[in-house]
Formats: sequence, C-alpha cells, structure tokens
Amino acid sequence: MRVERGLVAMKLRFLALAAAMLIGLACASVPGRFILTPAATAAPKGPIVYLPLISADVHEPPQADYYVSVYGDDDENDGRSPATAFRTLERAMEVVRPGQTVLILPGTYHEFVEVYELGATDAPIVIRGDTSVGGRPIFDGQGRLGSAFQCWQCTNIVIRDLAMRNYQWEGVGIFLSRDIILRDLRIRNTGFGIHADMEEGGAGITVVESRDVLVEGNVLEETGMRIAEKELSGYGIDVWGCQNCLIRNNTVRKVMGTGILVEESCSVTVESNVVEESEMQMLDWWDGGIWLDGGREITVRGNIFRNNHGPGIQVSDTEIAYPRGSRGFVLENNVSQGNEFGLYVWNFGVCPPPEQALRMSGNVLKDNRQHDFLCVEWACGVGQPCVPPSDEPPPC
Repeated sequence: MRVERGLVAMKLRFLALAAAMLIGLACASVPGRFILTPAATAAPKGPIVYLPLISADVHEPPQADYYVSVYGDDDENDGRSPATAFRTLERAMEVVRPGQTVLILPGTYHEFVEVYELGATDAPIVIRGDTSVGGRPIFDGQGRLGSAFQCWQCTNIVIRDLAMRNYQWEGVGIFLSRDIILRDLRIRNTGFGIHADMEEGGAGITVVESRDVLVEGNVLEETGMRIAEKELSGYGIDVWGCQNCLIRNNTVRKVMGTGILVEESCSVTVESNVVEESEMQMLDWWDGGIWLDGGREITVRGNIFRNNHGPGIQVSDTEIAYPRGSRGFVLENNVSQGNEFGLYVWNFGVCPPPEQALRMSGNVLKDNRQHDFLCVEWACGVGQPCVPPSDEPPPC
C-alpha cells in the first residue's frame, strides 16, 4: 500500500511540473511583463516550481511623441515614454511641436492650461486622451479653476478624447485661432461662473473670433450660469465671430441658458446635433435650444431641439443690422418639439422676415407649449435695437 501511495505522489509531482511548464510556454507568447514567483507543490519535500505570472500592468498605450501621467514628473522626466511621462499637460505644451502628439494617460488632473501662438499650418499638434482601457482622462477644475484648456492665437490644433468637469468659465476656450478640431470631449458642470475674459456667463466650449473650427461628437451636460442673482445666460457651445465653422453631431443637455449660440459669425453650419432640456436664466425668452443672432450665411440643418424651457430655435437681429448683417440664415429639416416655443423670430421689423434674412424648409415644429411659431417685428420698441449697435460689421 505504501508503494502505491509513493507512486501516486510521484505521478502528482510529475503532473504539477508538466502543468507548470505548459503554463510557462503559454505565457511566454503573451506580451507584457512576467514575474517569476515560487509555487508550492503537493508534497512538502518536492521540487520548487517557478511559475511565470502576468503582471497587472500589461497595458500598452497608443504611440505618441509625449506622454502625460498622474504618476509622471515634470522636472526629472523627458515625457518621451509612459515610464518617463510628464506630470502635467502644461509641461508637455512647452515642448511639443507641429506634427507631434501628446497622449494623456488615464487619471484625474487638476490643471488650467493656457497657451499662446501654438502650432503651425503645415502639420497639426494633437492633444488626446488614452481611451484604450475604457473611459477618458479627466480634467477636474474642482470648482475653482477657470478653464481646462485655453488656446489663444493657435493654429492647427486637435483636442480629443478627454473629459472635463467643474470649471468656472468653460471646458475648452478657443480665441483668435484657426484650423482647430474639438472632438469626442465629455464636458460637464462648467461655465457656472462669470467668464473673466468676456464678462458673461460661461460655457462648455467657447469659440471667439476664430476660423476653420470643427466642433464634433462632443457631449456637454449641465453647463452654464449658476449665479441666480446675475441675469446672465450660460451656454453649452458659445460661438462668436467664427468664420467657416462646423458644429456637428454634438449632444447638449441640461444647460442653464442656451444650448448652442452662434453670434456675429459667418459661414457656419450647425447640423445633426441634439439639444435638450435647457433651462432659462434670463427673464426674456432668450434661452433655449439654439440662438442665432447677427452674422451672415448660417445654416442649421437636421438637428433635434426638444424639451427646452425657451425657444427650440431662436433667430434675432438685436442690433438691427439687416441687410448689412443678420442675413442668410437657413433653417432646414430640423425638429423642434416640446419646447416653450418651436421657433421664435424677432426684431427684423417685419413678420415673417425677408427671405434674404431667413429661409426655412422641411422643419417640424410641433407640440411646443406656447407657440410652434412666434414672430415679433420689434422686441424692444419700434425701430429700436435691443443692444447698442456695433460700429463695425461682424469680424468675419
């Protein structure tokens, strides 16, 4: 009987050793780091078998020229690999050059990054989050910082795949820049304070006096003014003085103010967006889904504006600029439903406005609480502007 037990024990040791060898061969073909760890066998006096185990850190981020990590170091590291990453995006912005990519690794960052005259026309600078393990890197202003990222006089910049939250002014601000792409950002609870640069309510995304800007595939929620005693509007996407800009496939939800504002801009297309559940901050019906005011050649196409506490679509000429400005507005194939008003048009001096000012086709205006369509010839007195007229045409 003892001989049979001895044979059984030997067989078990042999099987354990064979299994360990097979596991080792299988793991050898798996990319990543391996740790040799002693494993006990069935018999206390048997041989010690070392099993190669895959470590938890097998994630290989996408290739980039510079890396930013919450575990990085701005002083000691060169930023050239995940292992030698910078600690802050601000540091990466000091060294990145046109044609290069900065990859922000997963984690939460507390920064206000402000750059000037960055980029060149010949090749883009790409700032992107690492989404290969799910989710997005987060920039959190903790309720005290102004913006996650501001770019002044920048050229050919791509910002994508990041989450931004809890900033007073905006998630991203683009000023006096050109050839900008803002894509696949997730922005929440920003723009709740008075914007220091514009003395008005903040936004999720702000674009001012820039050209060739694409705002695409972003989700903005609960942005806009939160100071009740200040009669200022906030915005999801705030565009002023933009030329040749495209706002496409964004979702804007629960803004305290206006979901999308396009003001004094030229050659702008707003298409295939969803704007819903915006709340009023101002006393007049000036907040809601989308507001077009001033400018030229603005096309709003194939959008859905629903359940906003204000107009789903609003078109105005606050400065009485027509026909010099406030012309070439086109509304086509939009749905405006469940809002306070479906479409509100005002201050053009005649209802409906001249076709050179506003053309409409294929829009669905239904189930709005007060009016599906409301037109007011003069909102601030006959022949009176509602804001002081500008001495100059729109900047574009």
